[in-house]
Amino acid sequence: LLGQRSGLPANATPAMLATGTPGGPTDVVAIRRRVTREALKTTPSGPAGTPFLYSNLGYAVLASALETRTGRSWEDQLQAEVLVPLSLTSAG
Repeated sequence: LLGQRSGLPANATPAMLATGTPGGPTDVVAIRRRVTREALKTTPSGPAGTPFLYSNLGYAVLASALETRTGRSWEDQLQAEVLVPLSLTSAG
């Protein structure tokens, strides 16, 4: 995923981003989970590993996997594991 060789589309489609998530449209964890489920249903652009194709969806899938594994939102993990240790107030 981070090597941009997963074959995922570059961006989420409008259908992937449609409202109606269980927690409401502002529940970003639920939105990422739904987007990940839909992204993983897509046909890869090619075999995994080749060619390089930048995909924002890859980051969403990775964030969702980390959320599922840890039980903590991506935003909370970023804050605790990256921003605080580096004394950063923003990642923007």
